Amino acid sequence: MIPEGFLGTRADLIIDTVVVMFALWPLIILGVIRLASNGHYRRHRTLQTIIFFCAFFLVLALEIDLRFTDLLLETRQSEMYRSSLAKTVFGVHLVIALFTFISWLTLLLRSNKHFKQTLPGEFTSKHRFWGKIIVAGLVLTSMTGIALYTVVFVM
Repeated sequence: MIPEGFLGTRADLIIDTVVVMFALWPLIILGVIRLASNGHYRRHRTLQTIIFFCAFFLVLALEIDLRFTDLLLETRQSEMYRSSLAKTVFGVHLVIALFTFISWLTLLLRSNKHFKQTLPGEFTSKHRFWGKIIVAGLVLTSMTGIALYTVVFVM
């Protein structure tokens, strides 16, 4: 049994941890982007990779928690779970999160391939362009994730 969460809702410890971390990701990412802006490319690359894998494993933990504990069963008993609001927020969240994840993974792989060349190089403008899109995606994923958490676990 997973311990009760720390935010005072029906969510458990894993869900609460994921929500707090994802609320912080955009701020952390902006700090890491600043490293690249100041020419600290190796540190930027290393931290972006760490953040990506941390986010991946947090989402994996969330999915395992929802699928293999009684939490989802309890959540389904909530009136809000079946509401059109919850379904809409979940749909929007899922589309944004998947687009952001795929874009982030693609940028991470392509950037590591180009990293061995002189920096900044010809890939820099594409990297910046997609980086901005991914940051926007992370912000929207965080916002919709918090909204979904609120609808499902708070209301």
